Order: sequence, then C-alpha cells, then structure tokens
Amino acid sequence: MPKRSTAPRPTDEEILRYDNVPPQVAGLYLGNSSTTIVRALQQGRVPFGWAALNEDTGTYTYNISPGGLVEYKHHGGSPVDLSLMQALMREAVDRILAERLSGVRAAMTALERVV
Repeated sequence: MPKRSTAPRPTDEEILRYDNVPPQVAGLYLGNSSTTIVRALQQGRVPFGWAALNEDTGTYTYNISPGGLVEYKHHGGSPVDLSLMQALMREAVDRILAERLSGVRAAMTALERVV
C-alpha cells in the first residue's frame, strides 16, 4: 500500500508565495501524488503549468503557476489535451487567414485589371 503523506496541506496563501510551485507541493495542495502532477504536466492535461523535456538528458523541467494552481483548485476545470486544443486553434486560424488572403488576392487582381 502506498505511503500517504502526513505533511500538512499548503494553504492558498502559501502557494501564492511561490514563483514556481514544485510538483511535490502542488500534489499536496491538490491531494494528489507528485507523480500524478508531473504526468499531467508532461501530457499537457492541466491548465496551471507545463513540462519541458531536455532531450539531451531525458529529464523534465516543470513550471507550475501559483495563481493558475489556486484557480484550478477552487474553480476546477476538466483535464484537457492542450496539444489537441492548440492544433484545433491553429487549424481554425489557418482557415480564417486563408479565406481572408483569398479575398485580398481577388481584390488585388481586380485592381490590377483596372490599372
């Protein structure tokens, strides 16, 4: 059976004093293990931080926003695949830009005919 932490759960005020909340502290604060926190960060499934892989060493660096973490705890948010959201947003922006550029090209062609 996994060992439960007996450390006291940090308060909002304690979390907000950090510039970057360590995953272990974030886990205590949310009532999860640090492993759960780092995996969620690595998979881009939480909105309060990110993980960056150093490909040379195979290690991760984590950034957890104190304000984002407190907001997440109090107002929740379902885990999302942020990379999927980014891809969908990129697609939408690309489509809109293509449509607008098409209109600009048509206008330029019409102007060239007049001149």
